[in-house]
Amino acid sequence: MLKYNLLIILKILIFLPQVVFGDDTHYKDMLFGGRAAGMGGTYIAISDDAAGCFYNPAGTVYAYEDSISGSGNAFFSQKYNIEDIPKPLSEETGSYERVGESFLANFFGILRKHDDFTYCFVYLIPETNSEHQFLSINENVWQYELDWNLEDTSYLAGPSLAYSFSDSISWGLGLFYHYRSGRFNNTEHTNYDFDSDGIQDTSANFFHRGEIKEHGFLYKLGLQWNPVDEIVFGFVFDQTVIQNSLYTKVSSGTAYNWIYSDGYSGGYQLALENKSHRSVPIHYGFGAAYYPTPSTMYAFDIDYYSSTSTNIPFGFPNNNYTVILPFSQVESAETAEVINNSFSQTLRLSETYNYSLGLETYINAENSLSFGFFSNNTSAPDAGESTAYYYDHIDMIGLSGAYSSHTPNSTFTTGLVLTKGEGNLIVNHFLPRKINKFPLSRSSWALFIAVN
Repeated sequence: MLKYNLLIILKILIFLPQVVFGDDTHYKDMLFGGRAAGMGGTYIAISDDAAGCFYNPAGTVYAYEDSISGSGNAFFSQKYNIEDIPKPLSEETGSYERVGESFLANFFGILRKHDDFTYCFVYLIPETNSEHQFLSINENVWQYELDWNLEDTSYLAGPSLAYSFSDSISWGLGLFYHYRSGRFNNTEHTNYDFDSDGIQDTSANFFHRGEIKEHGFLYKLGLQWNPVDEIVFGFVFDQTVIQNSLYTKVSSGTAYNWIYSDGYSGGYQLALENKSHRSVPIHYGFGAAYYPTPSTMYAFDIDYYSSTSTNIPFGFPNNNYTVILPFSQVESAETAEVINNSFSQTLRLSETYNYSLGLETYINAENSLSFGFFSNNTSAPDAGESTAYYYDHIDMIGLSGAYSSHTPNSTFTTGLVLTKGEGNLIVNHFLPRKINKFPLSRSSWALFIAVN
């Protein structure tokens, strides 16, 4: 019984929650394009500048003239906070915080007009995740350290073409190369004075490192209809198709116990290579814009994402071991199969809706303001609905605002995007093989600039 308790203590210390962003619907933290970002991404029915080459290519036929546009997140910061994590050897609970920052030039676009056609080339970063955490605990009989680092970024680049059937109807098509690159490192170390004699008699060390490379393309079809001067409707249909991917991971661990001669001492090494492709939901977007006056515009977008089954997101510790712990006795083949089948390697992403509202108003010919409100809901399963190892479920909302300065030949925009949400994190501690649920919150803010 004493050795069994030791096993549980080590397991609780070693396998702390792991949080990863990215389920193919959380995308509005990285809003780009001056007007579009200021309006919270409410741009499907507008899209009349270089940023529209991606939001809805159909709208670019109504661009005033040729243009070059660039925007970037002058500063982007995000924070995760996980609550009510049980503290080892105590009835108390604690919280763990993970933060990340980045500086990104996340959009560049060129728009050219030719008679009834418009063609563009854009480069953008639609999603990025940067997480870092260092945790150090020193409490009498035990010490613990965790060092966690994750970088995960997706890139898109490619052309789009739009054509105007008439003064009120247009269509557009975009084809963008998709590239994703990510890596994470996680090291953990613990010492424990099990018999309280002042000498650390138990220790464990774990190391995990993983990388992902992913290639594919995103296709986008857009339509825009302007039935009257004051109202515009837009529609987009798109999906990312993964052509090839490679996920590699190496993991090792050692555990030593100087009290019991028989055990729980030893180690393991594991190397994995996975070339399976994740499945990405299909996206349908509808937008409407209303111009009550030449200086004011209101816009509304609704985005729908289909359901699909996909691989567990990169960064989750989704390894299937043939033992309960790396340093415990080997399970029988039958028991190992039951354990492996109990923890799915896929997640069922549910259908998801997101909404956004935008406002743009001109103070005068040289100055304008824009504001946006949007949802950023997740497609991950509700907490407890899946037997996947680790995943989070968090729905978010966001606010945005921007100021633009206009000249006859250019526009300069600067603004701020804020997001916040709460949800749950699923953590499986293997012993006693029970899914545990912990409250989770996430917030981010981005300062952006754009020139058109």
